[in-house]
Amino acid sequence: MKIKKYLPTPIAELPSITAEKVRRAFSPIMGKVCFEHTPYLITNRGNPAMVWLGVEDYENLVDMIDTMAEQLDPEFQKSLQEGYKEIKEGDGVSEEELDSILNKKIEYAG
Repeated sequence: MKIKKYLPTPIAELPSITAEKVRRAFSPIMGKVCFEHTPYLITNRGNPAMVWLGVEDYENLVDMIDTMAEQLDPEFQKSLQEGYKEIKEGDGVSEEELDSILNKKIEYAG
């Protein structure tokens, strides 16, 4: 898996297309966005107006932002360190217990 695939492309490097062209060629452009993971900069009267990207790419971007936020959050990092310490001291849960906890959360969410 290439990490580069999930890194956002700087706006200046995105393919650019006018709103008028999007209206005329919606389906082919949508295919590139959704299936080829090609984001587009949509312009309006020559000015950047929006970035069009597929749902999967958007979700990956949100995941990256969440991960970066966690890495910068001192409380989250502290809880990770405490968790590692608990595991080393044998205070963690077994795989079976973890599976049971996760299954209950999945059932509750479903």
